[in-house]
Parts: sequence; C-alpha cells; structure tokens
Amino acid sequence: LDKVPDEVWPAMLSLNQHHEASLQLALAPLRHVPATRLGVDPRLASVVSGPLIAKLQALRSQRTPRAMTATFLSTMQMLMASAAATSSPDGSAFVVSADDLLPLTAWLVVQSQPLPLYAAIQYVELFCHLNGQRVSGQLSYILTNFMAACEWLCKGAPGVEEPPSYVQVEEPPSLIDM
Repeated sequence: LDKVPDEVWPAMLSLNQHHEASLQLALAPLRHVPATRLGVDPRLASVVSGPLIAKLQALRSQRTPRAMTATFLSTMQMLMASAAATSSPDGSAFVVSADDLLPLTAWLVVQSQPLPLYAAIQYVELFCHLNGQRVSGQLSYILTNFMAACEWLCKGAPGVEEPPSYVQVEEPPSLIDM
C-alpha cells in the first residue's frame, strides 16, 4: 500500500469528480452555520477543533493508500476520544452513539473540507481489495461513516438543498465496469 503507480491517483480523482463537485456545492454554504444545524449535540460542537480539522485536511497532500488509511483511522480515533472526554450535564463522561457520530462526522467534513474525500475513500478500498485484504472491522466502520456523512451532506442533511439538476453530472462507469 506504500507504492502505487503514479497514474492511479489521477484516475481515481477523475472517476470521482462528480461526487467531489456535489460535495463541494453542499459544503460551501454550511461552513459558517452552527453545528447544531446539522444535528450535532451542542455539547459536542467544540470537539471539531483546529487539530482535528488539520488532521483530516492532511488527506489533500497524501498520495498513498497507506497514508490515507492512517489519516482516516487517526482522525476518527481523535474525534471519538475528544467526544468521549466531553462531560454530560451530570458530570459523567459523554457516551457517543451512532446517532451522534453521523452529524459529528458531517460537521468535521464541513469544517475541514478535505476534498477529494470520495476519491480517498475509494482509493483505500480499491487497494485493500487489490492486495487481497478485506476492508473490515474498524477501517470499514470509519470509511462507512465518512462516506455516509458525505452522502448525507449531499442529499439530505438538514438545511442542505439538493443541487439544481443542471449542476449534477452523469455518473461515470464504476471501477467494476472497467
């Protein structure tokens, strides 16, 4: 996963350009809205801070599946640890549920704008598959959460309008069809 032909990443970017464009359109108007607009528990809104945002933004400069995998894993671990360190009103540790995780992950995506996120997720999945490794366990859960957050932001998060039909681009063929 460390060495990849130079032409693979540009091809992955090209295959995902319509997803990235839709995500960018969805993210732009949400950058300055409160986290609660996306359903983030007010106690968790401050969890998405500078260090966490910078960690996910590192995807922009990475070109290997291994580096991207490490970034996805460490980002989600930091997000969960920060959320768990938040106190509930009674002083006990805040328990983060799946209902909290989707809006929180979406809020992280909004704040960090780590484009090209779709391409990075599919790049990691592709190279795991090509190397005979299943995407399972923690990595699968993390990639699924990031993909779900992207889809939710593009197609139905509170306050997100679906892009006009003239902006949508035809789906390119999938890697399986090639």
